Amino acid sequence: MEQTLNKREFLKQTFPKMLEAVNQEPLPLWGKLNFQGMIEHMSESVAMAYGKVVFPVQVDEATMEKLRNFMLSDKPFRPGTPNTIMGEHPPKLIFENRQMALEDLKNNIHEFFDFYAKNSCHIQANPFFGKLNFDEWVHLLCKHARHHLNQFGLLQDPEYALYLRNSTHK
Repeated sequence: MEQTLNKREFLKQTFPKMLEAVNQEPLPLWGKLNFQGMIEHMSESVAMAYGKVVFPVQVDEATMEKLRNFMLSDKPFRPGTPNTIMGEHPPKLIFENRQMALEDLKNNIHEFFDFYAKNSCHIQANPFFGKLNFDEWVHLLCKHARHHLNQFGLLQDPEYALYLRNSTHK
């Protein structure tokens, strides 16, 4: 339970504060998103977690089961993990600036926690990992946030350093 509470706190407080603390535009260590694009992508992911945004299923049942098992583990997403919803090119930015995108992310995080406070048994489908409850969404969103924090060098989780050191993917 302690770890779940820490993940909730990370998502509510630590993650937004880490993004707010960035003064200059960091360059990604991998991937196609710029910093604002990553914030908008994360905001959309949080909105998906409480049904504000819905995408069609992206994988067959057997693949979904494998992906779900991975998602529930503590293994990080690999740099450059493909996202069929995003496609080959990053989507156009929605907001005029990073601050507006960050406010949208913080609002979606607040709405996510507020929604599940009122609908604690709600199950929301994810297009890759299937039907998830609140704690599973918290786990996924934290895993996803850490992935992108590592992408921009705001975290240095050892798994990413090892992967990047042994990879030609940059």
